[in-house]
Amino acid sequence: MASKTITITEDAYVQLVAHKRGDESLSDVIRRLTSAKTDPIDSAGTYPGLGVAVEEARAELEAELEDT
Repeated sequence: MASKTITITEDAYVQLVAHKRGDESLSDVIRRLTSAKTDPIDSAGTYPGLGVAVEEARAELEAELEDT
């Protein structure tokens, strides 16, 4: 199979690597993320820090509600 070299920013590379599963290659990740057939549930739980962000937002909302 032929290959191509691409240039991406460091932050894009970090994000791409964060989406890797097991021994999946970066090419596999790109194919999975860009596939029109990708089910959103396939990427559930792959967003680092999302749970923390949700809990912080919830705490802020609860504090605002107590103030009103």
